Amino acid sequence: MRTLQELRHDFSVIVQTENFIPAITPYLRKLAKVLKEAKNINEGRQDYSQNQLNLHRRDSPKYNPGDRVWVETHPISKAAKGYTAKFAPRRDGPYIILQQLGTNSYEIADPNNPTIRLGTYHSSALREYKNEEEVLAVRPIKRRGRPKIKKSMEEQEIAVFKRTYKKRSSKPSDKNNVGKQALPLMDASSGRLLRPRGRM
Repeated sequence: MRTLQELRHDFSVIVQTENFIPAITPYLRKLAKVLKEAKNINEGRQDYSQNQLNLHRRDSPKYNPGDRVWVETHPISKAAKGYTAKFAPRRDGPYIILQQLGTNSYEIADPNNPTIRLGTYHSSALREYKNEEEVLAVRPIKRRGRPKIKKSMEEQEIAVFKRTYKKRSSKPSDKNNVGKQALPLMDASSGRLLRPRGRM
């Protein structure tokens, strides 16, 4: 069923209701008929493609709070540390499901510390953990966000001192230059005055 907006802007309806030059009205009606057929064919092909794709689509797995899962990792190679992402495990874990946040989003945590959430992951990045043996994560997932740097009392005092007393400019004050004029420089060979470099 078409909406009122579609009916107002439908070309075939405009041709039927508006008054055009009689000579071009048959051509406009023919054009409106062709556009309508093309639109129906296009919508039919879209429905066919959608049905064909849905035949091979699997439903996303559902997890309950407390289930153990593998989490898909995205490692980055680091030549300085001799670490190659190609040989790293694709999934790591196990981790536990804390709660379901959306249709396919889950919040995970470390089994040893379930009170701290590690992040939210889509169901496509999770796999059911079926191994009964206790396995530790190869590269444990860290909590997202910038880590807080703990400074000692001495470092904190230095930082406060730097903020309070800024470094003074090395430029000499104007009081020392009062009454002093720069002497003109002269080239010994030609006897010409040279322009002094820098500020006066």
